[in-house]
Amino acid sequence: MGIEVLDLSELDTNSVLQQIEFMAELLQEDNPSIDTKRGVLHDLLIRYSGILAAANQENIDRIRRSSSLQAISEDPTLADDDIVDLVLSNYGLTRQEGTEATGTVTIVVDTLAPVVLPAGLTFDASGKTFHTEIAYTAQTTNDSVLSEADRVLTQLSDGNYSFTVDVVADAVGLSGEITKGTLMIPTAGITNYVTSYATSDFGGAVDTETNEQFLLRLQTGIAAEAASNRVNMYAMLRAQPGFENYVSASIIGFGDPEMLRDRHSIFPVSYGGRADWYVRTSERVKLVGTTLAATLIEKTGDGKGNWQISIGRDDYPGFYDVVSITPTDATNFVGTYDINQDIRSADVTSTLGELTPDIAVAKEAVYSRFQSAVIQFKDHDTDTSALTVNTSTKNYSVTFRMLLGIEDIQTIVGSRGHRNYAGDILVKAPIPCFVSMAFTIEGPPGATTPDPSVIADDIAGYVNNLGFTGRLSASAISDIIHNRIGSLTCSAVDMYGQILRPDGTIKSLRSSEVLIVPDEPENMISARTVVFFSDPEDIQISAAAVAIPEI
Repeated sequence: MGIEVLDLSELDTNSVLQQIEFMAELLQEDNPSIDTKRGVLHDLLIRYSGILAAANQENIDRIRRSSSLQAISEDPTLADDDIVDLVLSNYGLTRQEGTEATGTVTIVVDTLAPVVLPAGLTFDASGKTFHTEIAYTAQTTNDSVLSEADRVLTQLSDGNYSFTVDVVADAVGLSGEITKGTLMIPTAGITNYVTSYATSDFGGAVDTETNEQFLLRLQTGIAAEAASNRVNMYAMLRAQPGFENYVSASIIGFGDPEMLRDRHSIFPVSYGGRADWYVRTSERVKLVGTTLAATLIEKTGDGKGNWQISIGRDDYPGFYDVVSITPTDATNFVGTYDINQDIRSADVTSTLGELTPDIAVAKEAVYSRFQSAVIQFKDHDTDTSALTVNTSTKNYSVTFRMLLGIEDIQTIVGSRGHRNYAGDILVKAPIPCFVSMAFTIEGPPGATTPDPSVIADDIAGYVNNLGFTGRLSASAISDIIHNRIGSLTCSAVDMYGQILRPDGTIKSLRSSEVLIVPDEPENMISARTVVFFSDPEDIQISAAAVAIPEI
């Protein structure tokens, strides 16, 4: 609701009646001979004077309720944004404005010939629209590339050619984000066009901060920005460029059962001086695709082989897992090669100018910038009869699931100017619990069902903003559903979660009531270290007609 009354129907009836009565009393006191109880004078002058007076008083009350921290906290939805901005600016806080999602589109053509794309070319991705900001030209050779707007056509294994262009979402906020592989249809013709799709997950989008979210940052706005207590550390992170919009954080330290790194002694006791800082840098995990070389490590009896990819600690810092390994340039390949082993290790090589945290075993480094990994998988397509084990290599398209920025935060807290002089801080991505769910919307035959993608976006937005709660309630999900479906009903919500433990095992959770993060401090797992992730594509919504008798 805005600060100013724009519709007289917003006014409280009792307030209006009181103002009309007050206006009548004022006129009666000024001129007792006037009849203020009926006629034109009452129906037009006094009545509308009372209504407008009630509107003015309501405006004054709303301003009053927007002008102090206590009043804003009591009703942040009513407070005027401009006034809230002014109040919180006294504490060094500025509202975070929304930004558009950006990403790269891969365009496939069937002929090796130059292709020109105009600035402002629009692409449609399931109702979400994106546009190019500059004109691009796809060239046939590297020698023809003269500027950043020039691209080189790359031949694919199926005989087609591809190039990429950068696009920006038309809409501001997270609603403009799409995932890797999403089909993107140009609204204007492209020469020799075959198809186009999102090269990787789109990112960079931020919703404009609401008053409620703005107020949550107040405590950090007035706190010292230092690596001392939790509030100060959160304030320090908010003050770093690029991390003003981090979603949530949790710090494990001395006395916490999940803290393992301060027990590296011959005595099984905690001696302090260590902190594990779990930071959720964005609502959704990012799918990051790349091409990596794999080495043949074993030939299998079917003439194929097992291959291995090595991932250094600085390649994809803190990544969660590998979600797909496919042949390079295989546009028609479906699925992924099966991963046999995901072996994590710790790489504590010193970095110039940074304090290296005390890490004793691989489990302690998982989801931090100090983890490295070896991924082994079975390629069921490539003939290995003429290849040599431990020598032959081949390129594959690999997609990682991760949060971005973990290594940058580690650099900040490891620097001499920011680190605590009495200990070390290890920055990690939160231990993930990836959640999928399914339910059915029920209604009479012929009933109009709301757009399921909108409901899925709402649910994912709720889940991804929970923070470190340790619980995901089906009743909260049902409330979100009912806000969209009105008089329709929905079935029980089947929720399924998978926690990727740091030791490499998976803990499965399933419930139609509540998902609860287990307490496993020996695995560093608790409500203070695990967060829920949900992607709209993992929310399955079906519709069913149910018989409702006529009465």
